[in-house]
Amino acid sequence: MENSEEPRYPAGVQPYDSFNGLRIGALAGGVIGILPAFVFPGGFVWLVIGAAVGAAAGYLWERNDRAKRGE
Repeated sequence: MENSEEPRYPAGVQPYDSFNGLRIGALAGGVIGILPAFVFPGGFVWLVIGAAVGAAAGYLWERNDRAKRGE
């Protein structure tokens, strides 16, 4: 049985897509930041910088994608 009062989103649309982009971007940026952390002095700082840049890129990417879809 379906409850017709539950909120529903169109197929493929989730309310937290932008934050998922932020989370995935931070993970990818952190992974990419590992190489400079081992090569250059100040190791941990490069990892944090990579994660921050990746998070910002992932968030902006997903937000712009949602704007293109008209959501």
